[in-house]
Amino acid sequence: PLEDGVLGDVLDLVADDDIKSALLYAQDDAKYCYQIYEKLIDQYPPHELHLSRHTRNMAWAGMKAGIRKLTIGINSLQKQLFEAKQRLPWYEEIDPDTKKPYAVYSKKALAIECRNRGIDPPKSLDKNNADFLEWDAKHGKDITFASDMQAVQRINKHLKGLLAMQERLNSDDRISYNLKYFGADVTGRFSGDGGLNVQNFPRLPQYGVDQRGCLTAPSGKVLLIVDLAQIEARITAWIAGNHAFLDMVREGSSPYEAHARQTMGWTGGILKKEDPELYTLAKVRVLQLGYGSGWFKFAETVKLYGQQDILDRPFSKHDEIRFKEFASAYQPGKATLYPHLSTEDRRQWVNAYIQVDDFRKKNSGITACWKAHDASFKHCAGQGSDYSIQLPSGRLMHYLRCRNESDGATAATQYGGLRRSYFYGANIFQNIVQGTARDIFAWQLVQLDEAGFRIVLHVHDEVVIEIDKSESKAGLDKVIELMSTPPEWAKDVPIAAEGIISKEYTK
Repeated sequence: PLEDGVLGDVLDLVADDDIKSALLYAQDDAKYCYQIYEKLIDQYPPHELHLSRHTRNMAWAGMKAGIRKLTIGINSLQKQLFEAKQRLPWYEEIDPDTKKPYAVYSKKALAIECRNRGIDPPKSLDKNNADFLEWDAKHGKDITFASDMQAVQRINKHLKGLLAMQERLNSDDRISYNLKYFGADVTGRFSGDGGLNVQNFPRLPQYGVDQRGCLTAPSGKVLLIVDLAQIEARITAWIAGNHAFLDMVREGSSPYEAHARQTMGWTGGILKKEDPELYTLAKVRVLQLGYGSGWFKFAETVKLYGQQDILDRPFSKHDEIRFKEFASAYQPGKATLYPHLSTEDRRQWVNAYIQVDDFRKKNSGITACWKAHDASFKHCAGQGSDYSIQLPSGRLMHYLRCRNESDGATAATQYGGLRRSYFYGANIFQNIVQGTARDIFAWQLVQLDEAGFRIVLHVHDEVVIEIDKSESKAGLDKVIELMSTPPEWAKDVPIAAEGIISKEYTK
Protein backbone atom coordinates (compact mmCIF):
# COMPACT_ATOMS: atom_id res chain seq x y z
CA PRO A 1 0.00 0.00 0.00
CA LEU A 2 1.08 3.56 -0.69
CA GLU A 3 2.12 5.76 2.21
CA ASP A 4 -0.25 8.66 2.84
CA GLY A 5 2.17 11.25 1.45
CA VAL A 6 2.86 9.28 -1.72
CA LEU A 7 -0.85 8.60 -2.24
CA GLY A 8 -1.53 12.32 -1.90
CA ASP A 9 1.07 13.11 -4.57
CA VAL A 10 -0.52 10.57 -6.92
CA LEU A 11 -4.00 12.00 -6.35
CA ASP A 12 -2.67 15.50 -7.06
CA LEU A 13 -1.23 14.30 -10.36
CA VAL A 14 -4.54 12.69 -11.30
CA ALA A 15 -6.46 15.84 -10.39
CA ASP A 16 -4.15 17.97 -12.53
CA ASP A 17 -4.25 15.45 -15.39
CA ASP A 18 -0.47 15.15 -15.17
CA ILE A 19 -0.24 11.42 -14.49
CA LYS A 20 0.73 10.50 -18.08
CA SER A 21 3.54 13.04 -18.34
CA ALA A 22 4.80 12.05 -14.89
CA LEU A 23 4.92 8.38 -15.88
CA LEU A 24 6.75 9.20 -19.12
CA TYR A 25 9.27 11.28 -17.17
CA ALA A 26 9.81 8.43 -14.69
CA GLN A 27 10.22 5.90 -17.51
CA ASP A 28 12.79 8.07 -19.29
CA ASP A 29 14.64 8.69 -16.06
CA ALA A 30 14.81 4.96 -15.32
CA LYS A 31 15.92 4.17 -18.89
CA TYR A 32 18.73 6.73 -18.98
CA CYS A 33 19.93 5.82 -15.48
CA TYR A 34 20.13 2.18 -16.53
CA GLN A 35 22.07 3.09 -19.67
CA ILE A 36 24.60 4.96 -17.52
CA TYR A 37 24.75 1.95 -15.19
CA GLU A 38 25.44 -0.46 -18.08
CA LYS A 39 28.18 1.79 -19.45
CA LEU A 40 30.01 2.40 -16.18
CA ILE A 41 29.29 -0.58 -13.90
CA ASP A 42 32.59 -2.31 -14.75
CA GLN A 43 34.46 0.76 -13.47
CA TYR A 44 32.43 1.03 -10.27
CA PRO A 45 34.45 -0.06 -7.17
CA PRO A 46 32.42 -2.67 -5.22
CA HIS A 47 32.59 -0.75 -1.93
CA GLU A 48 31.27 2.40 -3.65
CA LEU A 49 28.40 0.41 -5.17
CA HIS A 50 27.68 -0.95 -1.70
CA LEU A 51 27.68 2.56 -0.31
CA SER A 52 25.41 3.91 -3.04
CA ARG A 53 22.79 1.25 -2.28
CA HIS A 54 23.19 1.75 1.45
CA THR A 55 22.63 5.51 1.10
CA ARG A 56 19.30 5.04 -0.69
CA ASN A 57 18.04 2.41 1.79
CA MET A 58 19.17 4.43 4.82
CA ALA A 59 17.56 7.67 3.67
CA TRP A 60 14.32 5.94 2.66
CA ALA A 61 14.01 4.23 6.07
CA GLY A 62 14.84 7.49 7.84
CA MET A 63 14.95 8.22 11.56
CA LYS A 64 12.37 7.97 14.30
CA ALA A 65 10.63 11.28 15.04
CA GLY A 66 9.97 12.67 18.48
CA ILE A 67 6.39 13.60 17.57
CA ARG A 68 5.62 15.58 20.70
CA LYS A 69 8.82 17.62 20.51
CA LEU A 70 8.33 18.21 16.79
CA THR A 71 4.74 19.41 17.27
CA ILE A 72 5.63 21.69 20.18
CA GLY A 73 8.51 23.14 18.16
CA ILE A 74 6.31 23.90 15.15
CA ASN A 75 3.67 25.56 17.32
CA SER A 76 6.27 27.66 19.13
CA LEU A 77 7.91 28.88 15.93
CA GLN A 78 4.56 29.69 14.30
CA LYS A 79 3.64 31.81 17.34
CA GLN A 80 7.03 33.58 17.33
CA LEU A 81 6.78 34.19 13.58
CA PHE A 82 3.35 35.79 13.96
CA GLU A 83 4.57 38.01 16.79
CA ALA A 84 7.67 39.09 14.86
CA LYS A 85 5.55 40.09 11.87
CA GLN A 86 3.20 42.05 14.11
CA ARG A 87 6.14 44.14 15.35
CA LEU A 88 6.86 45.42 11.83
CA PRO A 89 5.25 48.87 11.44
CA TRP A 90 4.28 48.16 7.81
CA TYR A 91 2.83 44.67 8.36
CA GLU A 92 -0.43 44.46 6.37
CA GLU A 93 -0.06 48.14 5.39
CA ILE A 94 -0.82 48.99 1.75
CA ASP A 95 1.93 50.28 -0.54
CA PRO A 96 0.35 53.34 -2.24
CA ASP A 97 2.35 52.68 -5.41
CA THR A 98 1.38 49.03 -5.94
CA LYS A 99 -1.95 49.08 -4.04
CA LYS A 100 -0.83 45.80 -2.42
CA PRO A 101 0.38 45.02 1.11
CA TYR A 102 4.07 45.61 1.71
CA ALA A 103 6.15 42.44 1.70
CA VAL A 104 7.48 41.50 5.12
CA TYR A 105 11.05 41.90 3.79
CA SER A 106 10.32 45.14 1.92
CA LYS A 107 13.43 47.32 1.85
CA LYS A 108 11.25 50.11 0.55
CA ALA A 109 9.03 49.97 3.64
CA LEU A 110 12.11 49.80 5.86
CA ALA A 111 13.60 52.89 4.19
CA ILE A 112 10.35 54.85 4.57
CA GLU A 113 10.10 53.98 8.30
CA CYS A 114 13.73 54.95 8.90
CA ARG A 115 13.39 58.28 7.12
CA ASN A 116 10.16 59.01 8.97
CA ARG A 117 12.30 58.80 12.11
CA GLY A 118 15.03 60.99 10.67
CA ILE A 119 17.72 58.37 10.06
CA ASP A 120 19.21 56.65 7.01
CA PRO A 121 18.25 52.99 6.51
CA PRO A 122 20.94 50.30 6.85
CA LYS A 123 22.73 49.45 3.59
CA SER A 124 22.43 45.74 4.36
CA LEU A 125 20.38 43.45 6.59
CA ASP A 126 23.04 40.77 6.75
CA LYS A 127 23.70 40.21 10.46
CA ASN A 128 27.42 39.79 9.74
CA ASN A 129 27.77 42.82 7.46
CA ALA A 130 30.03 45.53 8.88
CA ASP A 131 27.70 48.34 7.75
CA PHE A 132 24.70 46.70 9.42
CA LEU A 133 26.62 46.03 12.63
CA GLU A 134 27.63 49.70 12.77
CA TRP A 135 24.06 50.85 12.04
CA ASP A 136 22.60 48.47 14.63
CA ALA A 137 25.07 49.59 17.31
CA LYS A 138 23.97 53.18 16.71
CA HIS A 139 20.20 52.78 16.26
CA GLY A 140 19.25 49.21 17.24
CA LYS A 141 18.15 50.00 20.81
CA ASP A 142 15.54 52.51 19.64
CA ILE A 143 14.59 51.02 16.28
CA THR A 144 13.99 47.27 16.41
CA PHE A 145 12.22 46.63 13.13
CA ALA A 146 15.44 45.92 11.20
CA SER A 147 16.30 43.12 13.62
CA ASP A 148 12.64 42.03 13.52
CA MET A 149 12.93 41.61 9.74
CA GLN A 150 15.95 39.39 10.35
CA ALA A 151 14.02 37.45 12.99
CA VAL A 152 11.13 36.82 10.61
CA GLN A 153 13.52 35.45 8.02
CA ARG A 154 15.39 33.19 10.43
CA ILE A 155 12.31 31.92 12.27
CA ASN A 156 10.67 31.16 8.94
CA LYS A 157 13.71 29.22 7.75
CA HIS A 158 13.83 27.20 10.96
CA LEU A 159 10.07 26.58 10.79
CA LYS A 160 10.32 25.31 7.21
CA GLY A 161 12.86 22.73 8.36
CA LEU A 162 10.48 21.37 11.00
CA LEU A 163 7.50 21.42 8.62
CA ALA A 164 9.57 19.46 6.09
CA MET A 165 10.25 16.86 8.79
CA GLN A 166 6.53 16.68 9.60
CA GLU A 167 5.61 16.26 5.93
CA ARG A 168 7.99 13.31 5.60
CA LEU A 169 6.55 11.30 8.47
CA ASN A 170 5.47 7.77 7.52
CA SER A 171 3.12 5.39 9.31
CA ASP A 172 5.95 4.27 11.63
CA ASP A 173 6.62 7.88 12.69
CA ARG A 174 9.96 7.82 10.90
CA ILE A 175 11.21 10.75 8.85
CA SER A 176 12.69 9.84 5.48
CA TYR A 177 15.07 12.25 3.76
CA ASN A 178 17.03 12.77 0.57
CA LEU A 179 20.79 12.30 0.54
CA LYS A 180 22.87 12.56 -2.60
CA TYR A 181 25.55 9.91 -2.76
CA PHE A 182 28.64 11.62 -4.22
CA GLY A 183 26.77 14.91 -4.16
CA ALA A 184 29.78 17.24 -4.46
CA ASP A 185 31.23 17.11 -7.97
CA VAL A 186 34.92 17.18 -7.08
CA THR A 187 35.30 15.91 -3.51
CA GLY A 188 32.52 13.33 -3.71
CA ARG A 189 31.03 14.32 -0.37
CA PHE A 190 27.39 13.55 0.36
CA SER A 191 24.92 16.43 0.09
CA GLY A 192 21.39 17.09 1.28
CA ASP A 193 18.45 17.54 -1.06
CA GLY A 194 14.69 17.65 -1.34
CA GLY A 195 13.79 20.48 1.04
CA LEU A 196 15.18 18.79 4.16
CA ASN A 197 18.95 19.12 4.27
CA VAL A 198 20.05 16.72 7.01
CA GLN A 199 23.66 17.75 6.32
CA ASN A 200 22.94 21.27 7.56
CA PHE A 201 20.90 21.08 10.76
CA PRO A 202 21.57 24.01 13.12
CA ARG A 203 24.24 23.07 15.66
CA LEU A 204 22.31 24.68 18.53
CA PRO A 205 18.61 25.34 19.28
CA GLN A 206 17.19 28.28 17.36
CA TYR A 207 14.50 30.43 19.01
CA GLY A 208 14.13 27.80 21.73
CA VAL A 209 13.59 24.91 19.30
CA ASP A 210 16.16 22.16 18.73
CA GLN A 211 15.68 20.65 15.26
CA ARG A 212 18.21 17.88 15.92
CA GLY A 213 16.37 16.87 19.08
CA CYS A 214 13.25 16.11 17.02
CA LEU A 215 15.05 13.00 15.76
CA THR A 216 15.17 10.26 18.37
CA ALA A 217 15.56 6.54 18.98
CA PRO A 218 12.58 4.15 19.12
CA SER A 219 11.47 2.59 22.39
CA GLY A 220 14.11 0.26 23.79
CA LYS A 221 16.83 1.70 21.58
CA VAL A 222 19.38 4.52 21.73
CA LEU A 223 21.58 6.37 19.29
CA LEU A 224 25.34 6.06 18.99
CA ILE A 225 26.70 9.38 17.68
CA VAL A 226 30.34 9.01 16.66
CA ASP A 227 32.59 11.24 14.60
CA LEU A 228 36.14 11.31 13.32
CA ALA A 229 38.29 13.61 15.42
CA GLN A 230 39.93 16.51 13.51
CA ILE A 231 40.14 14.33 10.41
CA GLU A 232 40.98 17.12 7.95
CA ALA A 233 43.80 18.48 10.14
CA ARG A 234 45.36 15.00 10.26
CA ILE A 235 45.02 14.45 6.53
CA THR A 236 46.42 17.90 5.75
CA ALA A 237 49.63 17.03 7.60
CA TRP A 238 49.77 13.56 6.00
CA ILE A 239 49.44 14.86 2.44
CA ALA A 240 51.93 17.66 3.15
CA GLY A 241 54.42 15.14 4.51
CA ASN A 242 54.63 16.64 8.00
CA HIS A 243 55.78 13.47 9.77
CA ALA A 244 56.89 15.21 12.99
CA PHE A 245 53.35 16.58 13.39
CA LEU A 246 51.83 13.14 12.78
CA ASP A 247 54.17 11.57 15.35
CA MET A 248 53.00 14.04 18.02
CA VAL A 249 49.36 13.27 17.18
CA ARG A 250 50.10 9.54 17.22
CA GLU A 251 51.56 9.96 20.71
CA GLY A 252 48.39 11.61 22.01
CA SER A 253 48.52 15.34 21.23
CA SER A 254 45.54 16.93 19.53
CA PRO A 255 46.36 18.32 16.06
CA TYR A 256 45.96 21.85 17.40
CA GLU A 257 48.37 21.28 20.28
CA ALA A 258 50.83 19.60 17.88
CA HIS A 259 50.63 22.68 15.63
CA ALA A 260 51.26 24.99 18.60
CA ARG A 261 54.27 22.95 19.70
CA GLN A 262 55.70 22.77 16.21
CA THR A 263 55.15 26.35 15.03
CA MET A 264 53.94 28.59 17.87
CA GLY A 265 56.52 28.00 20.60
CA TRP A 266 54.31 26.04 23.01
CA THR A 267 56.39 23.92 25.42
CA GLY A 268 53.97 23.44 28.32
CA GLY A 269 51.52 20.69 29.19
CA ILE A 270 48.03 20.18 27.81
CA LEU A 271 47.47 23.32 25.76
CA LYS A 272 43.67 23.38 25.91
CA LYS A 273 43.73 23.45 29.72
CA GLU A 274 46.75 25.67 30.29
CA ASP A 275 46.20 28.32 27.59
CA PRO A 276 42.71 28.14 26.04
CA GLU A 277 43.24 31.34 24.02
CA LEU A 278 46.41 30.02 22.36
CA TYR A 279 44.61 26.73 21.74
CA THR A 280 41.82 28.59 19.93
CA LEU A 281 44.34 30.52 17.84
CA ALA A 282 46.14 27.27 16.92
CA LYS A 283 42.83 25.67 15.99
CA VAL A 284 41.80 28.58 13.77
CA ARG A 285 45.22 28.59 12.10
CA VAL A 286 45.05 24.87 11.34
CA LEU A 287 41.46 24.90 10.08
CA GLN A 288 41.57 28.10 8.05
CA LEU A 289 45.10 28.99 7.08
CA GLY A 290 45.91 25.53 5.76
CA TYR A 291 43.55 26.23 2.89
CA GLY A 292 45.12 29.51 1.83
CA SER A 293 43.03 32.10 3.65
CA GLY A 294 44.46 35.60 3.34
CA TRP A 295 44.90 37.99 6.25
CA PHE A 296 41.70 39.99 5.63
CA LYS A 297 39.46 36.93 5.37
CA PHE A 298 41.17 35.54 8.45
CA ALA A 299 40.45 38.73 10.41
CA GLU A 300 36.82 38.80 9.24
CA THR A 301 36.27 35.12 10.13
CA VAL A 302 37.68 35.65 13.61
CA LYS A 303 35.31 38.58 14.05
CA LEU A 304 32.35 36.60 12.70
CA TYR A 305 32.80 33.91 15.36
CA GLY A 306 33.44 36.40 18.16
CA GLN A 307 37.06 35.32 18.59
CA GLN A 308 38.68 38.77 18.30
CA ASP A 309 40.60 38.16 21.52
CA ILE A 310 43.01 35.82 19.74
CA LEU A 311 44.15 38.73 17.56
CA ASP A 312 44.22 41.27 20.39
CA ARG A 313 47.99 41.11 20.75
CA PRO A 314 50.83 43.67 20.85
CA PHE A 315 52.95 44.04 17.72
CA SER A 316 56.16 45.86 16.87
CA LYS A 317 56.57 48.91 14.66
CA HIS A 318 58.50 46.67 12.28
CA ASP A 319 55.47 44.33 12.00
CA GLU A 320 53.19 47.27 11.21
CA ILE A 321 55.59 48.50 8.50
CA ARG A 322 55.69 45.02 6.96
CA PHE A 323 51.88 44.90 6.93
CA LYS A 324 51.59 48.35 5.34
CA GLU A 325 54.11 47.47 2.64
CA PHE A 326 52.29 44.22 1.84
CA ALA A 327 48.86 45.86 1.78
CA SER A 328 50.09 48.76 -0.37
CA ALA A 329 51.58 46.35 -2.90
CA TYR A 330 48.72 43.83 -3.12
CA GLN A 331 45.61 45.43 -1.56
CA PRO A 332 45.88 49.22 -1.99
CA GLY A 333 42.23 49.72 -1.08
CA LYS A 334 42.79 48.17 2.35
CA ALA A 335 46.02 50.14 2.77
CA THR A 336 44.09 53.38 2.17
CA LEU A 337 41.51 52.46 4.82
CA TYR A 338 44.04 51.47 7.47
CA PRO A 339 44.89 54.96 8.87
CA HIS A 340 41.18 55.66 9.43
CA LEU A 341 40.47 52.50 11.43
CA SER A 342 39.97 52.34 15.16
CA THR A 343 42.94 51.23 17.24
CA GLU A 344 41.20 47.87 17.82
CA ASP A 345 40.62 47.23 14.09
CA ARG A 346 44.21 48.19 13.22
CA ARG A 347 45.43 45.70 15.81
CA GLN A 348 43.18 43.01 14.30
CA TRP A 349 44.44 43.64 10.76
CA VAL A 350 48.13 43.68 11.62
CA ASN A 351 47.91 40.60 13.82
CA ALA A 352 45.91 38.73 11.18
CA TYR A 353 48.69 39.49 8.69
CA ILE A 354 51.35 38.38 11.21
CA GLN A 355 49.57 35.06 11.81
CA VAL A 356 49.11 34.31 8.11
CA ASP A 357 52.70 35.21 7.30
CA ASP A 358 53.98 33.13 10.23
CA PHE A 359 51.86 30.11 9.28
CA ARG A 360 53.04 30.10 5.68
CA LYS A 361 56.71 30.44 6.60
CA LYS A 362 56.54 27.57 9.11
CA ASN A 363 54.41 25.17 7.04
CA SER A 364 56.48 24.84 3.90
CA GLY A 365 55.05 21.42 3.08
CA ILE A 366 51.54 22.84 2.78
CA THR A 367 52.59 25.89 0.76
CA ALA A 368 54.67 23.64 -1.54
CA CYS A 369 51.52 21.63 -2.28
CA TRP A 370 49.62 24.83 -3.07
CA LYS A 371 52.32 26.00 -5.46
CA ALA A 372 52.66 22.64 -7.22
CA HIS A 373 48.92 22.31 -7.87
CA ASP A 374 48.64 25.95 -8.86
CA ALA A 375 51.38 25.55 -11.48
CA SER A 376 49.91 22.30 -12.84
CA PHE A 377 46.39 23.69 -13.01
CA LYS A 378 47.53 26.85 -14.79
CA HIS A 379 49.52 24.76 -17.24
CA CYS A 380 46.36 22.77 -18.08
CA ALA A 381 44.41 26.03 -18.38
CA GLY A 382 46.96 27.27 -20.90
CA GLN A 383 46.60 24.01 -22.85
CA GLY A 384 42.80 23.93 -22.55
CA SER A 385 43.02 20.40 -21.15
CA ASP A 386 41.70 18.54 -18.09
CA TYR A 387 43.59 18.44 -14.80
CA SER A 388 43.26 15.10 -13.01
CA ILE A 389 44.64 14.17 -9.61
CA GLN A 390 44.81 10.68 -8.16
CA LEU A 391 43.81 10.66 -4.49
CA PRO A 392 45.51 8.28 -2.03
CA SER A 393 42.47 5.98 -2.32
CA GLY A 394 43.13 5.58 -6.05
CA ARG A 395 40.09 7.65 -7.03
CA LEU A 396 40.64 10.32 -9.67
CA MET A 397 39.53 13.89 -9.06
CA HIS A 398 38.87 15.85 -12.26
CA TYR A 399 38.92 19.52 -13.24
CA LEU A 400 37.52 19.57 -16.75
CA ARG A 401 38.22 21.82 -19.73
CA CYS A 402 40.51 24.16 -17.79
CA ARG A 403 41.01 27.58 -19.33
CA ASN A 404 42.44 30.99 -18.53
CA GLU A 405 40.13 33.93 -17.87
CA SER A 406 40.98 37.62 -17.56
CA ASP A 407 41.05 37.32 -13.76
CA GLY A 408 42.15 33.73 -13.10
CA ALA A 409 41.69 30.18 -14.32
CA THR A 410 38.47 28.17 -14.36
CA ALA A 411 37.32 24.60 -14.91
CA ALA A 412 34.07 22.69 -15.19
CA THR A 413 33.40 19.94 -12.65
CA GLN A 414 30.76 17.93 -14.55
CA TYR A 415 31.10 16.23 -17.92
CA GLY A 416 29.03 18.28 -20.33
CA GLY A 417 28.25 20.82 -17.61
CA LEU A 418 28.23 24.51 -18.48
CA ARG A 419 28.92 25.88 -15.00
CA ARG A 420 32.54 26.81 -14.42
CA SER A 421 34.34 27.73 -11.21
CA TYR A 422 37.60 29.47 -10.39
CA PHE A 423 40.36 27.30 -8.93
CA TYR A 424 43.87 27.88 -7.65
CA GLY A 425 46.47 25.87 -5.80
CA ALA A 426 45.22 26.31 -2.24
CA ASN A 427 41.60 25.39 -2.90
CA ILE A 428 42.64 22.42 -5.06
CA PHE A 429 44.68 21.28 -2.05
CA GLN A 430 41.57 21.77 0.10
CA ASN A 431 39.57 19.60 -2.29
CA ILE A 432 42.23 16.88 -2.07
CA VAL A 433 42.06 16.92 1.74
CA GLN A 434 38.26 16.87 1.79
CA GLY A 435 38.07 14.21 -0.91
CA THR A 436 40.50 12.02 1.02
CA ALA A 437 38.51 12.53 4.25
CA ARG A 438 35.39 11.52 2.34
CA ASP A 439 37.03 8.35 1.00
CA ILE A 440 38.21 7.30 4.48
CA PHE A 441 34.77 7.93 5.96
CA ALA A 442 33.06 6.15 3.05
CA TRP A 443 35.26 3.09 3.59
CA GLN A 444 34.37 3.14 7.31
CA LEU A 445 30.63 3.34 6.57
CA VAL A 446 30.89 0.09 4.61
CA GLN A 447 32.83 -1.54 7.47
CA LEU A 448 30.14 -0.49 9.95
CA ASP A 449 27.35 -1.76 7.71
CA GLU A 450 29.07 -5.09 7.14
CA ALA A 451 29.58 -5.41 10.92
CA GLY A 452 25.79 -5.29 11.33
CA PHE A 453 25.30 -1.77 12.69
CA ARG A 454 22.16 0.05 11.59
CA ILE A 455 23.27 3.46 10.34
CA VAL A 456 20.29 5.82 10.24
CA LEU A 457 22.13 9.05 9.36
CA HIS A 458 25.59 10.39 8.67
CA VAL A 459 26.64 14.01 8.42
CA HIS A 460 30.07 14.96 7.07
CA ASP A 461 32.41 12.93 9.36
CA GLU A 462 29.75 11.89 11.89
CA VAL A 463 27.69 8.69 11.92
CA VAL A 464 24.43 8.04 13.81
CA ILE A 465 23.60 4.42 14.63
CA GLU A 466 20.38 3.00 16.09
CA ILE A 467 21.04 0.16 18.55
CA ASP A 468 19.36 -1.78 21.35
CA LYS A 469 19.88 -0.02 24.66
CA SER A 470 21.24 -3.23 26.23
CA GLU A 471 24.01 -3.38 23.59
CA SER A 472 24.87 0.31 23.51
CA LYS A 473 28.06 0.38 25.60
CA ALA A 474 29.70 -2.53 23.81
CA GLY A 475 28.39 -1.16 20.51
CA LEU A 476 29.92 2.26 21.12
CA ASP A 477 33.31 0.72 21.88
CA LYS A 478 33.17 -1.35 18.69
CA VAL A 479 32.11 1.59 16.50
CA ILE A 480 34.91 3.76 17.89
CA GLU A 481 37.37 0.92 17.25
CA LEU A 482 36.22 0.52 13.64
CA MET A 483 36.26 4.27 13.01
CA SER A 484 39.73 4.60 14.52
CA THR A 485 41.06 2.11 11.98
CA PRO A 486 42.09 3.59 8.61
CA PRO A 487 41.94 1.72 5.32
CA GLU A 488 45.17 0.08 4.20
CA TRP A 489 45.93 2.89 1.75
CA ALA A 490 45.85 5.43 4.63
CA LYS A 491 47.48 3.27 7.30
CA ASP A 492 49.96 6.02 8.21
CA VAL A 493 47.21 8.49 9.16
CA PRO A 494 46.70 8.53 12.97
CA ILE A 495 42.90 8.45 12.89
CA ALA A 496 40.80 8.74 16.04
CA ALA A 497 37.08 8.73 16.77
CA GLU A 498 34.93 9.81 19.69
CA GLY A 499 31.27 9.35 20.46
CA ILE A 500 28.34 9.38 22.85
CA ILE A 501 25.18 7.42 23.63
CA SER A 502 22.02 9.51 23.42
CA LYS A 503 18.26 9.09 23.25
CA GLU A 504 17.98 12.06 20.88
CA TYR A 505 20.15 13.25 18.02
CA THR A 506 22.44 15.96 19.33
CA LYS A 507 25.76 17.58 18.45
